Amino acid sequence: FYNTQLREQLSTLRKQLPGADIVYVNQYDIVYDFFANPSNYGFKATTQACCGLGGKYSFTWGAQCGLTGTVDGKSVTVGSCSDPASYIIWDGIHLTDQANRVLTKQILTGKFFEPSTFSISNRCQLQPI
Repeated sequence: FYNTQLREQLSTLRKQLPGADIVYVNQYDIVYDFFANPSNYGFKATTQACCGLGGKYSFTWGAQCGLTGTVDGKSVTVGSCSDPASYIIWDGIHLTDQANRVLTKQILTGKFFEPSTFSISNRCQLQPI
């Protein structure tokens, strides 16, 4: 619902500002594919947070990444996993650095731009990430 309305508003803005490049980037489809096909991107852990504690998702509000909290009446300090590049989720909320790198590379291919005719390579020189 939100993205449908956003696309409609962007279409209106493009008409109102014909000299502006207004581009929608469909990041949802990229991140969804991380979870659907993790091995395509080098990810192994799809539902567990790298920096977390507790349960099958390695996440609890009581003890968040890098902090000391109380879980089951015990004080615990939450640390990170040994191989964050193989995880999609950093702390139960945010993507890992590696997931953000892959996301950025996918965005810069231009395949996820709307309108699809927008070309970033015509507008700037990209440096390797």
